[in-house]
Amino acid sequence: MKTSDNILLYLISIAAYVFAIKSTLFSTSGEILGFSFQKEQVTFFKSIEILQKQDYILLSYCLIFFVIILPVLKYITLILNIFKVKLFTGEFNNAVLYLQKYAMVDVFIIAILLIGSKNNPIFSLKIEIGTYALIVSIIASIILATNLKLMKKTLKD
Repeated sequence: MKTSDNILLYLISIAAYVFAIKSTLFSTSGEILGFSFQKEQVTFFKSIEILQKQDYILLSYCLIFFVIILPVLKYITLILNIFKVKLFTGEFNNAVLYLQKYAMVDVFIIAILLIGSKNNPIFSLKIEIGTYALIVSIIASIILATNLKLMKKTLKD
């Protein structure tokens, strides 16, 4: 892949990530004995707020770290690698590129499972556009990181 392809993947990934962070990931609604419950739309920030209100402080901090802080480090490292800028040490760059494969995927699945397990059969859970944007962001960044690693190997050989 050329540098322009890597830049395009980077832009797709970061745009989808920002859109996913701001958008609704899923919505819940329900009905008991003919009484409808309010439809609630959940974003990342709303899920963090819900976890903190329910005294899951450690889990909310893990969500902040894995969904906000680590991806920001990842995007900084990716853009530096695309333009071959050596701001951090090689070990730091490699560690962030390695961790990025797992950064959002693990926590996203755990968060969905937690919400799903707390959800009883009376309620419905509808996946919204933010979830799909997050998936696009994750896939694009994994392809980009893999491509950057392959380029580094090719340059060394």
